[in-house]
Amino acid sequence: MQALNGLTFSGEELTEATLTSVLQHERARAVGLDNDDDLNRHRELALEYFKGVVTDLADMVETVLPDLIEVFFGGEDAVSFRASSEEDVEAAEQETDYLRQIVFQRNDGFSEIYTWFKEALLCRVGIAKWCWNEDAEYEDYEQEVDPIGLQQLQEMGLEIVSAEPNEETGMIAVEARKMCSPPTVEWMAVPSSDFATAPETVRLKDAPYCVMRSNPQVQDLIADGYDADTVRGLPNAEADEDEGVDFARNTSREDEDETVSMGDLRRVEIMEHYIRADFEGNGKPQIYRITTADSEKVILDVEKRPAIEFAAVSPYPMPFKLIGQDLADKVMPWQRINTALLRNGLDN
Repeated sequence: MQALNGLTFSGEELTEATLTSVLQHERARAVGLDNDDDLNRHRELALEYFKGVVTDLADMVETVLPDLIEVFFGGEDAVSFRASSEEDVEAAEQETDYLRQIVFQRNDGFSEIYTWFKEALLCRVGIAKWCWNEDAEYEDYEQEVDPIGLQQLQEMGLEIVSAEPNEETGMIAVEARKMCSPPTVEWMAVPSSDFATAPETVRLKDAPYCVMRSNPQVQDLIADGYDADTVRGLPNAEADEDEGVDFARNTSREDEDETVSMGDLRRVEIMEHYIRADFEGNGKPQIYRITTADSEKVILDVEKRPAIEFAAVSPYPMPFKLIGQDLADKVMPWQRINTALLRNGLDN
């Protein structure tokens, strides 16, 4: 964890206890997660209506969604940069090629946008997260080469990990690797029920506070560089107060088995808090990402970030509010009426 040395809060040295209290307070007042029963009930009901025998809501969502997706993927210029001048044409083409590689090859762009928009149509707001993944993938090579072969490996772009000459044969035992997948931008849709933001938030990029919940495996957290002993000491992720939303998403009884995995295969609850605060005491609030576990009792990481790394979309925005309305708000009353008429007709 990044040390808190040099950071302050309200003119006093920032301690772990103070930071924990601040995060608990901001999470408690945020809109979302377990704090908004009305919003969670709406999401649960909308998801159940979507799977209903009377399919008004499902028909409307599946009619609207293709038109939305076509805006982003329907033309040849989808996901592209436009040159601002003749001198900028070549650079814009290179930027477009890179962007398309990020969206379609390095990420499952179509699927993520489809999920992001569908969540918004059913749950009032869709949330997407992006981040820079420093991890690179390599192909490893081990072979014996002569000095000329060693030079050729370097010219091919291989990174020489070790090279041990054999005096008897004159050959060199080389361990090398080649980067096949460089660090990249990752982005993905996030369940809206696993996200909360400060109630005064209008534009997510300007949010004073927001938080995302996830349930990674212990082994994944260790692979990400978190302290193994700390992570292994975390409690299992438990069912949340808004578990009704998760159950409503099920189509094949996925969440009925309460058996948990063992050892490093266990899942634990992690919170990623983004808070805009003047922790450096220079009068300029900055954005910090603070990763916690066990209801903010354990602080895993504190890192300064350049931006709030989330984006939000709402089908029917409300002025001066982040969360608007969705198709479910418009269609569910009619589906309720049609369901009642269908039941009365069958009963008769």
